[in-house]
Amino acid sequence: MKTNLYIIQSITNLHVGSGETNLGVVDNLIQRDHITSVPNINSSSLKGAIREHFRKFVEDKHVINVEKIFGSEAKDVTKRVAGACRFFDAALLAMPVRSNKAPYLMATCPMLLSNLEKMAKFFNLNADILAEVKKLKAASQLGHLKVFQPQQSQANIEDLEKITELSKSEINIKALKPLFGDAPLVVVPDEDFRILCNNEHLPIISRNYLENGLSKNLFFEQVLPRESRLFFLLMTPNDIDEAFLKGMTSEIIQIGAGATIGEGYCKITLVNTNNLSE
Repeated sequence: MKTNLYIIQSITNLHVGSGETNLGVVDNLIQRDHITSVPNINSSSLKGAIREHFRKFVEDKHVINVEKIFGSEAKDVTKRVAGACRFFDAALLAMPVRSNKAPYLMATCPMLLSNLEKMAKFFNLNADILAEVKKLKAASQLGHLKVFQPQQSQANIEDLEKITELSKSEINIKALKPLFGDAPLVVVPDEDFRILCNNEHLPIISRNYLENGLSKNLFFEQVLPRESRLFFLLMTPNDIDEAFLKGMTSEIIQIGAGATIGEGYCKITLVNTNNLSE
């Protein structure tokens, strides 16, 4: 088996429901990590979305064997066969935040960077980009919002009402582009990031069902904002069908609810790493 690191870029707002509601305004909440309460996508939801993508758009072309890769779905449990691939939860890596000096900055925090480091180490992934992640985490300081471009210094992060500072650390921002994209990067303290992604600060979308012009079902849905970035690990056999890997990264994949209203459309990208256990 070999393990690869993938980035999910949410091109549109993303709602992968937890099935839970709260006692406040929000009716439908998104999935979260049970330890950190940071938004994530459970592995079963991620696997199901990718499987559905291939079942609809690829299997009918006889490009891959969906059952072999994802496992069978026989109603009889005794006849089910496990798939060849192993999907892990997609963990949040960064999300956009509004500022007064750019349309948005891409915010991350030491907690998220440490999680990426830990997973990479556990699966013996080695790459120059991970060395830059380590330096990025070291550049952050408790209580300070660090940016790495002079033009973003002294920017106001609106949802925090805090001002950024220019980091003095030498970080190869271009090398981090596969993880964070092109937007200016800001590293915020863990406690501030938890505020940015709590139920009071994530976007809320109102949804309604009309019947003869009358509202029959008004509800409010929490979303992860577009341009958010998550990472996940995928374990595959050494002889995995290359058509599957290519198809997963060459097309837009819809994840979660709201397909017919443009929600959940994502781009998955492979991050070049070397699996030292191979």
